[in-house]
Amino acid sequence: MISRILTLIAAGFALAPAALAVSSFTETFTADSAAWRASDGATTLSWVASGGPGGTNDAHARAGAVSFAAATNTQLQIVARAHGGYDSSGDAFVGDWLSATAAVFSIDLRHDFGAPAAFGIRFASSTNFPGGVAVAPQTVLSGEWVTLVIPIDPENPGFTSFEGSSFAALFANIGNLQVLTYVPEGLGGNPGPFAVDLDNASLVLAGSSVPEGLTQTVPAYDRWMYPFNANSPLGSRPTASTFGAFADGFDQRDAQAYFGFILSNAIPAGLGPESYEIVSCVFSATMSDGSIVYDPTPDAWQTYLDPTQALYVADADTGRAVELFAAGFRGGYDAASFGEDAPFASTGGADYVEIRNVYPLGTRDGVPVDVSNNSDPDGSGTNGFDPGMLAAGLTLLTSGDTVPVPTTFTFTLDPDDAFTADYLRDALDQGILGLVLTSLHQASFGGPVSYPVWDQKESVVGESATLTLAYRILPGLSIAHTGDVRTVTWTRTGGAWRIEGTGNPVSGEWAPLTAILTGNETRSVQLDEEHDVWLLRLNQR
Repeated sequence: MISRILTLIAAGFALAPAALAVSSFTETFTADSAAWRASDGATTLSWVASGGPGGTNDAHARAGAVSFAAATNTQLQIVARAHGGYDSSGDAFVGDWLSATAAVFSIDLRHDFGAPAAFGIRFASSTNFPGGVAVAPQTVLSGEWVTLVIPIDPENPGFTSFEGSSFAALFANIGNLQVLTYVPEGLGGNPGPFAVDLDNASLVLAGSSVPEGLTQTVPAYDRWMYPFNANSPLGSRPTASTFGAFADGFDQRDAQAYFGFILSNAIPAGLGPESYEIVSCVFSATMSDGSIVYDPTPDAWQTYLDPTQALYVADADTGRAVELFAAGFRGGYDAASFGEDAPFASTGGADYVEIRNVYPLGTRDGVPVDVSNNSDPDGSGTNGFDPGMLAAGLTLLTSGDTVPVPTTFTFTLDPDDAFTADYLRDALDQGILGLVLTSLHQASFGGPVSYPVWDQKESVVGESATLTLAYRILPGLSIAHTGDVRTVTWTRTGGAWRIEGTGNPVSGEWAPLTAILTGNETRSVQLDEEHDVWLLRLNQR
């Protein structure tokens, strides 16, 4: 059994200074050893100009006089220090990690002990006690560069001790970092000297990872989805209006605007929906005509009923929101085949209710449905529902203001919403994203333009709609078995990854894991052997 106790003796404590703010930072040791020191606290680490994890020209730091002469087998020992008192890395790691929402600390390591060794990090204030010790359960082979990844999370089981303090108290005031190793079996009492190489010491704050991709685009297709659109070709109008019709024979969301964005020119398609992570998605459209009152909040379906109906509820504010939905298709069409000039409907009839080939796809009780008639689907005044939309339009006005023209509305989609995320991932996989803009502003034949009119890409004076989408392509995981050892491997990608695991797939309680990652073009991590069932996932911060 490896001892997981680190005994420290400290005296003459001074009052700890107030913690400084920190930011994401990586120490690459490009020019020198950045005032990192050896275990004795006096000797500056050596600087090595090449041979780091990045190859021939990758510089790194080296603790080149590691000795186990005074240590016993399996004893935990400090091999390198980065202290605020030394101005290590310009004090980039000194400060309040808790308030800064530190997500991951990682560092590349290599040793020449000649036997596998376990490594960890001790985090402490500038007074150096108490501290927190995080140790990876995997061992590091001699002569191999690996990455030690420590999620800064109180649920991380890699934290073996807080030395009488707590996670919150400790990480609110970090001053010192120490690289630790367990003395391998058989090396206790051995003076060495041994060497431990260090590189890419990195702190990443939550939400600070750079998205893998960012695409900004205008629609390849846009179309006024209105039964009486007489333009030829149908997608050639410079504007498209949105309004409602509460009369027999028409969808309540009568005039709609469809936008189709081809994504495959910028984002690889066909990787499978599970391969994409949506970081953010913002759609914008410019209202260039019409007269409406700004309402940033969607209204309940009962507010659209006739006041004589029993379930009618008065609207608490003035105006009606502009609402963005996913695009649903019927008539054998999809986003690619519909383009912008396919027929409005593939079937005819006495009315125009729920026959359009592109319609606003929302949700009712979590189930995707055509929401063109959500306010009163059957005319009973009792069967309406509030549709699950992608977003409501916002602009820099106060609720109740008259909207001047032109005004650009933005629609910020929520990537944490399950329906939204699934729809966007499917769109990236297919290489095209369809969106439908609607509103239930009143209109009357021949009357004033009391509804919004939106610029289309064909407008020579207006602003085309835009889409800004940030995404990541997630690495595919594969698992290998060698005897009792289970190893998960994935293609190496940028950013800071937290490795999270669970032995109980039913509860869904994922623990962030301290882990050793091996490999260069690919990354691998060994699974904890204590679980018969073990699920692993990567979470880029």
